[in-house]
Amino acid sequence: MDRSRAFSAGIGQGFPEATFDTVECGSHRRLFCVRAVAANGSPTAQVSRNADGAARMLRYRICNTAARPGKSPARIASCRAGGSALRNGRRRGGADDSADPAAGNRREESMFRLTTGTILAGCIALAAAAEAREIKVGFIAPKSGGAAQLGEQLEKGARLYIKLHEKELGGDTIKLIVRDSKRPGGPIAKAAAQELIAREKVEILGGVIFSPNAMSIAPLATAAKVPFVVMNAGTSWITTLSPNIARVSFTMWQAGFIMGEHAATALGCKTAISGYTNYPPGKDSVAAFARGFEGAGGKVIDSIPMGGPREAPDFTPFFQRVKDKKPGCFYVFVPGGNHAAGASKTYLALRMKEAGIKFIGPGDLTHDLQLQSIGPAIAGTTIAIHYHADLENAANAAYRKAFKAEYGKDAVNDFVSVGGYDGMAAVFHIIKSAKGGKITADGAIKALRGWTHNSPRGKISIDPVTRDIVQNIYVAEVVNDNGTLRHKTLKTIEAVKDKCKELKIGRCGK
Repeated sequence: MDRSRAFSAGIGQGFPEATFDTVECGSHRRLFCVRAVAANGSPTAQVSRNADGAARMLRYRICNTAARPGKSPARIASCRAGGSALRNGRRRGGADDSADPAAGNRREESMFRLTTGTILAGCIALAAAAEAREIKVGFIAPKSGGAAQLGEQLEKGARLYIKLHEKELGGDTIKLIVRDSKRPGGPIAKAAAQELIAREKVEILGGVIFSPNAMSIAPLATAAKVPFVVMNAGTSWITTLSPNIARVSFTMWQAGFIMGEHAATALGCKTAISGYTNYPPGKDSVAAFARGFEGAGGKVIDSIPMGGPREAPDFTPFFQRVKDKKPGCFYVFVPGGNHAAGASKTYLALRMKEAGIKFIGPGDLTHDLQLQSIGPAIAGTTIAIHYHADLENAANAAYRKAFKAEYGKDAVNDFVSVGGYDGMAAVFHIIKSAKGGKITADGAIKALRGWTHNSPRGKISIDPVTRDIVQNIYVAEVVNDNGTLRHKTLKTIEAVKDKCKELKIGRCGK
């Protein structure tokens, strides 16, 4: 029920966007007031405050004649839209009570009880509706171009969380205002963020697939003092760009460093070559792998940039170069989606597996969204990732079921969708922590420092110092399960922080 209808049902008059409470009014015995904060600008009101800081006050008063024997001063003061139910001791359409004060008192006492109860019922119904508010959340992700599929997954996860948990906000609602970042470069995403902040007046920013998008938005989050929840972009030093950023997705160093150690110690690779999409997270990922691999005794003999993130290139010349050098492991970072599918298919087409070169990387490499299309020969590939669709825990089973129920039996719950889902959990936590007050960047970040959440990926938390995600990392192998490709978890490393910040490497040390 909206505010106007709630009030109409209670006392027969509509005042949109009003909130009501009861107060004592004066020294009269048994005097009762209902006070309303209304946004309709009634001229009968004294100035008060509502959520927008510019409402007016309407006062409704009922006085019991028992307080003043022999007289009938009971009345209901109403706003311009209403009228007096009782005026000057006379009932509307009835006789003057002054000749029989006792009868007038009885009638007015009855009217007091009836009208008071009616007003209170209306006010109680209205209070819940009136206190509710709409929180605008700006959500930036690619909705067109080669990465549109990733943006769709991120939004699906976010909207699913809203649908499943909306009752937790106690009547408040979230308006998710989505803007298209189109491509990995920063200018379009920056313009979208500017519009969301300046025109839409969003209280929280979120989303973002690509690191350059997040980097371009960071100064705006600082200048506008708007909290920014990063739900996918993984370059480790993003959180150092603004004090108003918290990240719930992953960092490239979490998976990359662990994959490096695993390649040297568990896979037995003595040498490795890395190939990467040539933009910040790609450089971050191969740096993390090299640090972990060489720290465990291996040697990286080459590192090959392989085009940009906007469109998947022909990977053949890059992969042929690797095949010719015959490393033990080939570590590949490419964005999930079309890039990942293209890279994996090229590895198979060049028969690099048969040449004895192990194919490894972060989870983007065998992205759940594209896994079935790659082909069964990709089985045996090893990855390190914070989430895959086949994780065995109760929260993931429930998430998988809900995701397919909402989006269809063939819908795939991947790490991008989980980023949106958990990102919205962080947004809910910010809203609930504000306790109905104004959402501020300082308050939001304070609420998220140390926040923990039972995610489909396992327990996650926000590091109170770095404002970055702390989570499990899973080393997994692709297996062929009766014709269906799945990820089988081989090892779980719990509560992994961002290694880049721990080691204070480059911009992570700032």
